Amino acid sequence: MQKIYLVLISVLTLISIVGCSGGGGGGSTPAATTDPNTTFPINAAGNTQTANGSSKNFTITQTGTTSCSGSGTVTSTPANTSVTFALTPTTNVSALSSTSTLVWTWTNCTPVNNAQTTTHYYNPSTYVSYGSVGTSFYNVYLTPPVVPTTIKINDTGIIGTINLYTNSTETVANGTEQVSYTVAADTTTTAIITTIYTISGSTSNSTEIAKSRISTSGTITPISDTISWTSGAAAGITWTLTYQ
Repeated sequence: MQKIYLVLISVLTLISIVGCSGGGGGGSTPAATTDPNTTFPINAAGNTQTANGSSKNFTITQTGTTSCSGSGTVTSTPANTSVTFALTPTTNVSALSSTSTLVWTWTNCTPVNNAQTTTHYYNPSTYVSYGSVGTSFYNVYLTPPVVPTTIKINDTGIIGTINLYTNSTETVANGTEQVSYTVAADTTTTAIITTIYTISGSTSNSTEIAKSRISTSGTITPISDTISWTSGAAAGITWTLTYQ
């Protein structure tokens, strides 16, 4: 289960990168009528949400060796606590911190009640992510991630690579996580962002496909996350979170 928790950091990281706000995320995708020249303020939208915090409910299903279903909530506190963060054992930087909590309950699997808490750290001037820390993980962008100022339909890019460790000594590596994105048409005033998290872990590999809707006014609404394990103890298992 701990390896599954490590992948769920991606769900919490999504909030820290592109934000989470607005109304419900479900429903069918509208007709693709977005003007390809329309721009969407992804950087400012994410920064605003990081500063303000967020909360979303979701349903969750598991397919694979065992089928499960349930529901939960993901929340993120405002990033307004001034702290010091260790990028490396010898490099400390000033940062703002935020705490994200993912809580969910299975209706037909065990353990019934589950929770994952992660502390995120940001550059206090730009809200660029430094990394995230939990009970048994210490994940760091050794090279700062790059989130574009604006995006358009058909844009693609690499946000960055997160180095995964077990603690702040950074002596035991858990692998790497590459974060990338694509942008697809939606309505005349919205687009669909697909964020891809590819984890090459020390004991397992997984991929998360996270979809969000962004508007021209800068509102970002999460739609879904699909997390699939391709190796390790959870190989063949897929989780799907649908936001409400």
